[in-house]
Amino acid sequence: MMMEGFLNRRPIIAGLAAAPLIGCTRSLPTYRFRLSVHVDTPQGERTGASVIEVHTVDQGKGFPGPEAGGIRIGFRGEAASLKMPNGVYVFALLRGKETHSAQTIAGAPFAATGARGIAGESYDDRLRRVMGAAGVHELPLSSYPQFVYFKTISDPASVQEVLPDDFANVFGDGISLKGVTTEIVDDPVEFKIPQVLPWIENYKHVSLDGEQYTRPATLAGSLNYLDFYRPVPYSA
Repeated sequence: MMMEGFLNRRPIIAGLAAAPLIGCTRSLPTYRFRLSVHVDTPQGERTGASVIEVHTVDQGKGFPGPEAGGIRIGFRGEAASLKMPNGVYVFALLRGKETHSAQTIAGAPFAATGARGIAGESYDDRLRRVMGAAGVHELPLSSYPQFVYFKTISDPASVQEVLPDDFANVFGDGISLKGVTTEIVDDPVEFKIPQVLPWIENYKHVSLDGEQYTRPATLAGSLNYLDFYRPVPYSA
C-alpha cells in the first residue's frame, strides 16, 4: 500500500511497501523503543514518553543501480508529550532538534548506545547490537528531538520552540530538562496525541499555519501531522 503525507515540507510519496521489487529486498527485524523526556520540577521529576516502532528494509543493490539500494527505514509512533506544572504541554517532536529530520528520531537507539559502525560489520549485526542493548541509555544532546509548545493549544499556528536549556523561562522557575533516554522494549505503541491535539488529523497535507506548498518561513510553516503523529510506518 502506498502512503502519502508531508515530512518537513516535502511530500512523502511512498511508504515502506514501495521498496524496489527487483533485487534482494528483504525486511530486517522490527523493534520498538521507548523515548523518554525527563524534566526536573520543584515537585519532583516528571517524565513523558512514547513507544516508537521501527521497520527496516534492506534494498540490496536495487534497480537500476547501486544508488537505488541501501537501508530504508520507516517508523510509527507519536511525539512524547508532558504536561508541565504551569499546565502547558511540551512535545518532543518526531524530528531532530538540530537536523529537523525524522531519521534522527528513528536512529535514536543507535545514538544513545553509541552503536557506530565497525569496519567490516554488516548493518544486520549492528542492528542486533542495538536491539540487544538492555537498559536505559542517555541520548546525546546532538540527537535530541526538537521541543515545542503551544501558546494556545487549540491554535496550531501558535506553536513555539523551547530550547533544552530554556525550560525555566517558558514553564516556570525550578523547571529544567534533565535528559532524554531510549530503551529497547516490547511494549505496544500507544497513541495519545489525538486526545491532546484533537485538530492534528486536519494537518496531514498542510503545515500548522494552514498553508500548503509554501516556503516554511516560520516554525508553524515547517511543521505538520507527521512531526507529531505517525499511526502507520511512514518513511523516516
